[in-house]
Amino acid sequence: MAGEFVLRQDQNSISIPSLEFTLTFDSELGLAESFFLWEMVTSILGIFLNVNPFDEPDVTLAKTKCSRCLESSEKNMLDLIPSSHKSTWSTWTPQKNAPGAAVIVLDYLAQNDKSHSMCEVICQTIEQNFGRRCIRQMGPRYLHSTGQLFKGGVDQAEFILLTQDQPELLHSPSSIGFTRLKHAQASGDVLAMIEKGRRVTHIHLDPKTLDELFQHQS
Repeated sequence: MAGEFVLRQDQNSISIPSLEFTLTFDSELGLAESFFLWEMVTSILGIFLNVNPFDEPDVTLAKTKCSRCLESSEKNMLDLIPSSHKSTWSTWTPQKNAPGAAVIVLDYLAQNDKSHSMCEVICQTIEQNFGRRCIRQMGPRYLHSTGQLFKGGVDQAEFILLTQDQPELLHSPSSIGFTRLKHAQASGDVLAMIEKGRRVTHIHLDPKTLDELFQHQS
């Protein structure tokens, strides 16, 4: 297994550096070796930084907020997000009190080629129009990795959490549907970030906006 660091300049000549790391595997065990390598690196760095990498209090906070959302009587989990932290894609702008902060797009959209393309358009627009480095994270999977960093790390980012209407995948009266759970996780994370003092905005993309973003990408 070999690796290479590359410092990339944006195609649009925006003066925001991007560091990429490429791994090349030379055996069938390469992927397992990579997992073990980065797990060990995380543990060793934790020792030097005096950080316990196995203690994730803010991951637990997001879980607690999610559970409380599910216990509520609210039909739409996304309605539990305060209106003061909601916006639309056409009106959103970076907050002026965070110059130079990166923008992290937390993508809770349907995971398919269309949504991937739309998120590319959103990130490109943010970088071109506002000169901010934009990074996309797919929810809810990021909650157990970078989710701890977002809430408990250095406060140097602004967050946009994206959702859309999605059909419920489970209709049993005694069970929680997957879409309801996904939106509860999204709402719980927004509430956790608000409690931690992070700059977070929820944008629910309506069908018209989704179509416009997809057409722009095409």
